[in-house]
Amino acid sequence: MRYLVACGIVFVATLSARADAPELIKKLASKDNEVRREAARGLGELGKDAKAAIKPLVKALKDQDSFVRRFAAQALGSIGPDAAKDAIPGLTALLEDDKQPVREAGIKALARMGPSALPSLKKALGGTSEVQEVAIIALGEAGEAGVPALAGVIKNPKIPTNLRRRAIEALPKGKGARVALSALVEVVIKPAATGQEARPFHLDAMTAVGRIATSSDTAAVNALDKIAKDESRANNPLRKTAQAALKAVQARN
Repeated sequence: MRYLVACGIVFVATLSARADAPELIKKLASKDNEVRREAARGLGELGKDAKAAIKPLVKALKDQDSFVRRFAAQALGSIGPDAAKDAIPGLTALLEDDKQPVREAGIKALARMGPSALPSLKKALGGTSEVQEVAIIALGEAGEAGVPALAGVIKNPKIPTNLRRRAIEALPKGKGARVALSALVEVVIKPAATGQEARPFHLDAMTAVGRIATSSDTAAVNALDKIAKDESRANNPLRKTAQAALKAVQARN
């Protein structure tokens, strides 16, 4: 009996949400900034039940009010891949918005658009650091399809080292990450990183190579072997990590 009552409540709530959508869409065209803000926010709370609002929300991405732009992006993200075809161009344009919360809302929404958003996520890697970080996470969630872009981040010295570490962390497990192996080996040989994150980044790269490479990957083996046998690095974390990574590689035939 309780189960039936619960189902009934959910059903009524769903009908109510769908009924709210048309009214919120109308309010999205109001001349009052506050009314438009609340409409965009309300549509975001409806999630996938706001599908009918996709086109009005896409239009709202160009609203003169930054809060409306932000809430519209969040609403489209809540709808997800069903909004991708219409929303991706407008969301991509938000990556250059002059308001940081709007840029962040845009990239987070793109991250929820599915595979078709990959080109925009790659473009986002050239944005501000907060946009780059969300893009890196989203590319990691994209699996093997996102690995080439992550490899580019890993070997790019112009990107903050902490974000290059995030890119290593975002690599998928297993064979899907092999596309990034050459970038990781390049970093093992020459990290091209400075600051407090430089050594952890170097260690992360060696550990990742140990996880991905096989004994037939000559460049990887040679790069690790050189550090592992460097007597000047006795009791050095770099040498120990290289030895552990090399052992993992050699055990993988």
